Amino acid sequence: MYKLFLLLLILLFYLFPSNIECSFKYVIVGNVTDSVTEEPIVNIPVQIEDAKTTTDEHGKFILNTSLKKVQLVVAVPGYKIYRQLLKYPYKPIKIKLELMTEYIMDRIYVRDKIEKNEGSKQKLQVEQVNKTTTHIFSDSVKTLQLLPGVVTGNDFTSLMYIRGGDAYETIAFLDNVVVPNPYIWGGTLTIFNPAFIENINFYSGGFPAKFPEALSGVLDIKNIEGDYVNRKGFTEFSIATVEVFIQGPIEKNIASYIFGIRRTQYDLLLNLFSKNKNIVYPFFYDTQGKIVWKKDDKNKFYFNFVSSYEGMDFEVTSEDTGDERFTGYFNYRNFRIMPSFNWEKKINDTLSNGFTFAYTDTKSNYNFNGPDTELRQNSEQNEFFVKNKIEYISTNHVIEQGLGIYKIYIDLDSYIKYKTLMPDGTYLYNDISYKYAKLPVTISVFYIQDDIVIVKNLINANIGIIYSALDRTNDSTLCPRTGLSITVSENTVLKFNTGLYTRFPLSGSAIFDNTDVKAEKTIHYILGLEKKISNIYLVRLECYYKDYYDRIVTDPEKKYTNNGIRKAKGIDLFIQKKISEKWDGWVSYSYLDANDKILSRSDPLLYGKSPLDYPEPVNEWFPFENEREHNFSVVLNYNLKNKWKLATTFRYSTGTPYTPVSGALLINNVYVPQYGKYMSERIPDYQRLDIKLTIPGFNNNWEIYFQTINTLNHPNVDRYIYSPDYSTKKEITMLPFMIITGFKYSF
Repeated sequence: MYKLFLLLLILLFYLFPSNIECSFKYVIVGNVTDSVTEEPIVNIPVQIEDAKTTTDEHGKFILNTSLKKVQLVVAVPGYKIYRQLLKYPYKPIKIKLELMTEYIMDRIYVRDKIEKNEGSKQKLQVEQVNKTTTHIFSDSVKTLQLLPGVVTGNDFTSLMYIRGGDAYETIAFLDNVVVPNPYIWGGTLTIFNPAFIENINFYSGGFPAKFPEALSGVLDIKNIEGDYVNRKGFTEFSIATVEVFIQGPIEKNIASYIFGIRRTQYDLLLNLFSKNKNIVYPFFYDTQGKIVWKKDDKNKFYFNFVSSYEGMDFEVTSEDTGDERFTGYFNYRNFRIMPSFNWEKKINDTLSNGFTFAYTDTKSNYNFNGPDTELRQNSEQNEFFVKNKIEYISTNHVIEQGLGIYKIYIDLDSYIKYKTLMPDGTYLYNDISYKYAKLPVTISVFYIQDDIVIVKNLINANIGIIYSALDRTNDSTLCPRTGLSITVSENTVLKFNTGLYTRFPLSGSAIFDNTDVKAEKTIHYILGLEKKISNIYLVRLECYYKDYYDRIVTDPEKKYTNNGIRKAKGIDLFIQKKISEKWDGWVSYSYLDANDKILSRSDPLLYGKSPLDYPEPVNEWFPFENEREHNFSVVLNYNLKNKWKLATTFRYSTGTPYTPVSGALLINNVYVPQYGKYMSERIPDYQRLDIKLTIPGFNNNWEIYFQTINTLNHPNVDRYIYSPDYSTKKEITMLPFMIITGFKYSF
C-alpha cells in the first residue's frame, strides 16, 4: 500500500507540474462573502488595472497580472464599493462586502439565494471545523455534536440523535452524492475528513424538499477544490493516525486536484507488542481525491473518489457485553469504494443545470464464534445514484426541480445462532439465515420547490413537495413542506417551518423480513427567532414539535410492523461569536422531551418467543432511549501571540434513561433478572472538557499540537453490567483523561 501511495505522489508531481507557462507573472486569488451572513456572493465582477473576472459559485476569483502593485475593485449594486491597494507578493484575500443602507430594499438582487428559508440550518466553515476538532481521531461530525439539538450516545461514536430522532434518521450528502452509511467502525468515526471539507450545511429540522429520505437531520458537505495556482499540502503525524494531503493545479486557473490518505498507526505498535497474536486492534485507512475542470464560464466538472478499509479481531468477554451468552471471538473486514461525477452547467443568467452520478461498492465480512452465539455474514452492496436538478432564478423566485434514482443490488449470505432466556429459566435457541443474490431495490424521487420573495425585505416563503417511491415494498409518499420568514427589523428574523418527512425501511433487516412495512413518517413544526448583533454575534432561539407515526417496531409474529409512534418537543438556543482575528466560538443549550409508544404487539409466547426480548410496554408511553433532557456546550477558540492557538470545548448533558434490575429469581439453576419499570432511571450526568494547544514549530511550515481529552477526568458512565446473580452492578465508563500530541508539516 505504501509503495502504491509513493508511486501516486510521484505521478502527481510529474503529470501535474505547477510551473505551466503563462503570459502573466503574478496571480491574485481570493473570495467574496456577505459581511453579515458570511455566504459567498456569486457571479459578481472583480477587477484590477489589467484584468477582470467574476466570482464562481463559491464566491472565489482568480486574477492574472503583470503588475507588482494594483488596486482591486469590487462594485456590486446594493453593496458598498470595495477598494484595496495590493502589493506583491500577493497573498490570498478575503473580501466581506457590506450592504448600503439606501439599497436594503433591493438586496434581493444579490442575496436572493441567501434569503432562502431552509429551516433549522447551521453553516460551518472549514475554519470552525478544524478549530473545534479535538478528538483522538479527526472527524468533522465531532464538531456537529456540539451544536444545539444534537445528542451523542457516548465518547466512542459519531452517531447523532437529532431532536429526538434515531441515528439512521439523518442522511448525509458529499458533493451532491447521497452517502447513506458514512461510518467507520460501526459509527465510531465517519469518512468526512476535515482536511477535505470546505463547509458543512447542517439541518436539524424543517429542511426543504430537495432532501429526501431524512426524518430528523441532513449533513450537506462540500469538499474543497484544489488550489488552481500553487501545489501545496501537509503531512500530519499523531499518536493515533498518520495523514498525507496534497493539492495543486493540473492546468493553472483551469483544472485542479486534491488527494489524501490517512491511516491509523497506533494499532501497528499495539499489535507489534501484543502477546495475544489473535488480536488485531481496530484499524482503518481511507483515501480521497477530487479533480475539478472549469471547461469554460458555463461548464464545470467534478470527479470525486473515496475509498476506505477497516477491520478488527478481538475476544469478547462478559465484561464487554454484560451478558454471558455473548462471549467469544469476533472479527470483521469492510471495504468501500465510491467514485462520483458532477457536471454543473450555467445555461444563462437565470437558468442552470446540475447532473450527478455516483457508484458505491461495499464488501463486508463479519464473524463471531462463541459457546452460545454464532454469526457468519458475507455481503456486497452495489449502489447507483443518479440525480439531475434544474434551477431557475428570477427577481422574486428561486425555483428548483430535481429527479433522482437510487438503485441498490444486495448480495447477502448470513447465518445467526443465539439463545434467549425464557421467564421460566429455560433457554430458547434461535437460528436465522438470509441469502440473497443481487436483490434489487430502487428508490425514485421527484421534487420541486420555490423560494419566494413575497414582500421585499419583509416576507419570504419556501414552498415545496417531494414524491418518493420504493419498489421493494410497493410504497410511495407525497410530502409537502413549507416555510415562512418575516423580517421584524433589519437584524431580526422570525421563522416558521413545517412539513411531512418520511424514510423507507432500508436500515436493518425490516426490508427483508416484512415487505408490508411502510415508510416511517414525522411532521415537523418549528418556530424560530434569529437576531444578528453588530454583525459579530448571532443569536438563534427555536422551539419545535415532532409528531412521529408509522414507526417501525419489532413484533413476534410479523417481525416488524408500523405500530410505533413518538412525540418529541424541545427548545434550542444558539449564541455564536463570528470568526475573527482574536477569538470566536459559540454557546448552545437544548431541552428535549421525547417519548415512545407501541400501539399493539403480538404475544411473544404465542409465537415461541421470549417476553424478555420485547421489554417495551404496550400502549403506554416511555422515554426515548437516547433522550438527554438537557444539553449544554461551549466552544471557544483563541488566537494567542506568536501564532499560538488555543481551542476549548466543554459539553454537559443529563443522563440517558435505562431500565433498572431490581433483583433475580433462581429458577432451574438459572438467575432470571427481574426488571423495574421500563426506562425509569437515568445514568449519571455527562461532562467533558477538551483543550487543544497549537504552537508553531521550527518555521512557519511546522505546527505542533497537544490535546487533553476529558481534562477534568470526569467518570462518564456509558452503561451498567451486572454480576451473574444480578446482585451487583458495575459502571462501564467512557474515555478517561488522555493526552494526545502530534505535529503537522505544511508544504
